[in-house]
Amino acid sequence: AYQGRLAGDEWFDSVGYRGAFDPNLPREQQWDYGWTNYDPENYDPEFTTTVMNYSADWNMISVPRTVGSYEKVDLFPSSASQAFSYQAGYVQKNTLKNGEGYWLKFNSATTDTISGGTMYDLTFPVTVGWNMIGSISSSVDVASITSNPPGIVTGQFFSYSAGYNPATTIEPGKAYWVKVTSSGMFTLSTSPVAGAMNKIHIVPNGEMPPAPPTRSENNESLPAVYSLEQNYPNPFNPATTINFSLQQEGLVTLTIYTVLGQEVTVLANDQLFEQGKHQFRFDASNITSGLYYYRISVKDAVSGIVTYRHARSMILVK
Repeated sequence: AYQGRLAGDEWFDSVGYRGAFDPNLPREQQWDYGWTNYDPENYDPEFTTTVMNYSADWNMISVPRTVGSYEKVDLFPSSASQAFSYQAGYVQKNTLKNGEGYWLKFNSATTDTISGGTMYDLTFPVTVGWNMIGSISSSVDVASITSNPPGIVTGQFFSYSAGYNPATTIEPGKAYWVKVTSSGMFTLSTSPVAGAMNKIHIVPNGEMPPAPPTRSENNESLPAVYSLEQNYPNPFNPATTINFSLQQEGLVTLTIYTVLGQEVTVLANDQLFEQGKHQFRFDASNITSGLYYYRISVKDAVSGIVTYRHARSMILVK
């Protein structure tokens, strides 16, 4: 995997070989903008994996690597909620980004991985008040964080594990609360730190961060009925999104079939989801073009009785 610059425009990475692009042609003729990542140092990134451990219920997470897809459904397929960033209030996000922190809910303790390019440093904006910030691929001491303008004053940093705890390091894949007194840019880096004047100035003030998202925020309008929506895009190649809604908490099985009824893959198998709207991403890279069916079955979480079944068709065109 390599990185370079396209005709003086954005930096790219995750390209299979050098010379893959003609610098004399416009970027939009050669590269999907949604897959570009900036890299001011223009280095060849080390691609490896970060192990992510989630507890049951709410977790504060971030994306600690450069990845091919920043869609929440691709990065965190086992999550049971929308992703929420904080901008003076919680905002649902389907597409995530490096440097930003998010709330995500999981039904049970889970271990997962994120594979991608190693981030040795990252600069991102902060605004006056509370901020949820992300991480890079290695641990960073909060006292080594630098700012522009230099010396931005902050309160304590907080992590979350069934409650808030003061944090002294930024760990890969985690997210953290910090309150700042002026807007600017923070830089996390594994490189030797700059002079003391550039570092943030941490002054504990006794304030605690906002609470996790409420049920009403997690489901802006709770569905009154069960539903399985038409996938989009459709026709598709090679991936598509499947949305469904639950009238109440239930055990969900979502399966893909051929037109002959042969099972292709199981996206969820008796997986517990709370009442609300949910989605899966289906990647059909390894199957042939044609007509396929996807079917959902929902069981009552207590009795195990099937409360909803439905199926729809979709077309894969390669």
